Amino acid sequence: MVRRMGSTIEEYLKNPCRYSALPLYKEKRQNSINIQVIHDSEFKQELIQNKKHKRFFRISHNLKNIDKIMIPGYQIRKYNDETDRDKVVQIINQSYSNIKIDINDVVKMLNDEVFNPDMWIFVVEENTKKEIALGICQYDDKVFEVVFDWIQVIPECRGIGIGLMLVTYLLAIAPSDAKFATVSGDMDNPSSPEKLYRKCGFKGNDVWHILR
Repeated sequence: MVRRMGSTIEEYLKNPCRYSALPLYKEKRQNSINIQVIHDSEFKQELIQNKKHKRFFRISHNLKNIDKIMIPGYQIRKYNDETDRDKVVQIINQSYSNIKIDINDVVKMLNDEVFNPDMWIFVVEENTKKEIALGICQYDDKVFEVVFDWIQVIPECRGIGIGLMLVTYLLAIAPSDAKFATVSGDMDNPSSPEKLYRKCGFKGNDVWHILR
């Protein structure tokens, strides 16, 4: 999902969510063959024709005035690379019907230059010690951006505030030199992830159309 190539940090930082559909580090890696990425301000319905069309929101947080939410009966624990790779795969795959990952995908994230071990966390049910939610943020220290990558709550534990707990906790533990956080997501997802992030203080109105 690349709109421009040859991006510069200065240009990106003026308005990250308006500049690109992706965080800068992802944009530079993306192959744009057979993909059109169009900001909502430039989009027209006739562009769809026979293409597959999806809409994505992209919004940001200034990392100020964070109200960390904790839910009684649940606690946060950090990812442990010796024991938790399978748990990451399990929670992500359990949370989606159309997305599946495997251990190799987890290893790629762990080896990525933007990997931040402090920002991989689980929410654990205190009574059962069961991991029921996962939060993964990356950190691009070239632009001081926290990127919300995976925020998953298993289906049977949704609707009680666990998502709020995950997102606000991750915002609160952002690296001390971080300037902002961003997140993007499917606008047509029935679970309405955008509402969760806005409740946590994310703002903006940028929408990107992806045509394949």
